[in-house]
Amino acid sequence: MPESTAASTAQRRGGSSTPSRIDVEDYFQVSAFAPYIARSTWDELPCRVEQNVDRILELLAERGVHATFFTLGWIAERYPQMVQRIVSGGHELASHGYAHDRATALEPGLFFCRCGAGEGGPRGHRRNGGPGLPCAELFHR
Repeated sequence: MPESTAASTAQRRGGSSTPSRIDVEDYFQVSAFAPYIARSTWDELPCRVEQNVDRILELLAERGVHATFFTLGWIAERYPQMVQRIVSGGHELASHGYAHDRATALEPGLFFCRCGAGEGGPRGHRRNGGPGLPCAELFHR
């Protein structure tokens, strides 16, 4: 999401003009571990994401701060109640891809399929290691 859009969203919600961005992924899904932890083993690994996100939600609520949660599709499929708690807390939900694929390494059609862009899909996608961008801008720069 461009800075101006994220900042205006935060201001509309009565929060700071500095937007908070949170990546929702588990410890084994970070790019640095990709050479060491195969995606095919993710279902076998213990997940910490739900308890960690719940703690973050508590901290944000205590301070009256809203954030954009860039969430992996893999996580959203397995923890739909957690996703609902994010949205119910007044936070924005955005795509961080399905399985932490680098958007620049995907063909545009596959990227849009994986991030759910289109009618009713997310409005933005956070690039690994970079700022969020509207889905349509990623391949038209």
